[in-house]
Amino acid sequence: MARLGRDAILIPANPSGLKNPALGSILLHARHAEHYGKVFWDVFPQTQDLPGPFPHPEIRIAYFYDVIDRLVRYKAKVHGVFSGRELARVKDGKKYLLKHRRGYYGADSWGYWVLLSDFYELEKPVRLRRLRLANGGAYIRQVRRYALVLDPHLKPIL
Repeated sequence: MARLGRDAILIPANPSGLKNPALGSILLHARHAEHYGKVFWDVFPQTQDLPGPFPHPEIRIAYFYDVIDRLVRYKAKVHGVFSGRELARVKDGKKYLLKHRRGYYGADSWGYWVLLSDFYELEKPVRLRRLRLANGGAYIRQVRRYALVLDPHLKPIL
C-alpha cells in the first residue's frame, strides 16, 4: 500500500504506434484539462483481469514518462483513479474525455481511468532511472502500463 503523500503514479505517454496518436499526447490532455477543468487518462492494470477498485486511492500526483524523449517531463494533480465499473459515479465524467477516448469509456472498459488536472512541465526533466519504485525502492528500468513511485517532488515550471 502506498504511503499517504509520499507516492505518485508514473504514466508512460507513448503516442507512437497508436492508431490515434492523440491518445498518448500529454499536451493534448493538458489542453483538455485546462478547458474543461479535468481530463481522464486511461492506464492498464498489471494483469489481464477486469480490474476492481484501484488499490492505491491515496495517490494524488502523476508524473508522465515521455517514451519518445525517454524523460519524465510533466506532472499533474490526481483527483481519483476509477475502474470502468466506477465511472458512473463521476459527475459529468464524459466531458473529461478526449473525443478519441469516448468509445472506450463505460462500465465494461478494461483498465483504470485517472482523473487529472493542473499539468505542469518540470523545471528539469529527469531520466526514468532516477525514480524509485514505491514498493521496495528499486530504481525503475522501464514502465509499460503504469508504476507507483516514491514521489521525488520534482519542481514544475510555474
